[in-house]
Amino acid sequence: MLVALPGYPDATLTLGGTDGLESTILIRGDKGRMSSADRSEYLLFDRATQTIVFVEPALQQYTQLTVAELEAMVQKAAMVKETVAPFMADILASLPEEQRAAIEQRIGGMSGSPAAGAPAGNADIKTVARGKRVFSGLTCEARDIIKNNRPSMQVCMATSAGGALSTADFSMLESLMDISRSVAGTAGSLFGDMNQPVELLAADLNGVPLSVHDMEKGTRYQLTSISNAELSDAMFLDYGELKRKEMPVLLR
Repeated sequence: MLVALPGYPDATLTLGGTDGLESTILIRGDKGRMSSADRSEYLLFDRATQTIVFVEPALQQYTQLTVAELEAMVQKAAMVKETVAPFMADILASLPEEQRAAIEQRIGGMSGSPAAGAPAGNADIKTVARGKRVFSGLTCEARDIIKNNRPSMQVCMATSAGGALSTADFSMLESLMDISRSVAGTAGSLFGDMNQPVELLAADLNGVPLSVHDMEKGTRYQLTSISNAELSDAMFLDYGELKRKEMPVLLR
């Protein structure tokens, strides 16, 4: 049975976007859960056991691995990508533009592909401080992310607890954010489309993003509320009866 740490309440953080989407982060002791209102899938992280679980209720399955296993998979995947990239680049370059664009969008482009243009990893990314702001009692430092000398995003990163969020819960939130960045930036395709903008990942900013304004897409997401209502154990354990999805042999 899950229990919150003595003296520390559970925490529910709600984030809203200008596109109408709403995301929720649940924290209970050393366990966290991330989900979006428009998707049935969700991500779980147990800091005590260093276990990551991606649950897909619609498919009646879940994927589970440890942080160490994720790191090992990332290394193997990088080796495979480096090996096949030259061949993939030639194949993409020979395709009709419309077909090539569709494939590049699906696989995320291949580094070094003449068809894909300059890879995102080679973009010139800088940050400019824009002062402090407050969202639901949490103070954050706003920074513009400048990509290739043009404003791309503005993010506001919190580095300490505040408002209704305890120090222990903020620490767990930081751990959950680190894991989500790792999943999104390295093996995101294994866990569905839980991706983050490449600029946010590449900027290597410390803390928890309370607000993200994508200037290129015209969208904005920000923390809208924090609740200390008690959470049920089922929110973190209800995947137990689903089928466990095995990882591809190549990545084991």
